[in-house]
Amino acid sequence: AAFGSFIIAVVQFIRWLFRYYMYQLSKFDKDNKIIKLFACIGDCCLSCLEKFLDFINKNAYIQTAMQGTNFCSSAKTATMLLIRNCLRVGALAAITTIFNNIGKLFIAVVTGLICALIIQGGDLANVADAPVFSVTIITILAFGIASAFIDVWDIVVSSIFQCFCMDLEKGSGKTSGEFKAFVAENEGKSASKKELASMI
Repeated sequence: AAFGSFIIAVVQFIRWLFRYYMYQLSKFDKDNKIIKLFACIGDCCLSCLEKFLDFINKNAYIQTAMQGTNFCSSAKTATMLLIRNCLRVGALAAITTIFNNIGKLFIAVVTGLICALIIQGGDLANVADAPVFSVTIITILAFGIASAFIDVWDIVVSSIFQCFCMDLEKGSGKTSGEFKAFVAENEGKSASKKELASMI
């Protein structure tokens, strides 16, 4: 976990150094289009690299939590798992993005409406007369808090998705027939670990 955080920190440090260096160069010639072009391309590339590493880190942490392996092997396992299930990853990303954004907006709007109702003393007819500044600030704060909680939900969805993919791969035709028969015969009965291990 520390190694993954270190990688992200290094990339962010390089990005800020690059920005500072480009800022210093732009002081000498503010209208130089080549410097502006290189600054834009470099910042875009470093931003993409940071987002890519952040995605890899998130999935590597999930694998580390599930299997207890080190960061590098977890990152490799997670990446290969997601590549093998790329269509499912795309569908899940689209669905979760839509629902996460709807959830954030819904929570923020409902919180803003409840706030306006409380400020107006529970008078539903005069909710529109509530102070705009106060309601706006509370709505923005509610959106921030909802974003933090829904980001946790996003990690939960990713974890369940990886568990689902691993279960499909490990349980689809790879379990021996003897083990399946053993489980079917002894369902509801307790079996020793030695018996189970001998059948796998």
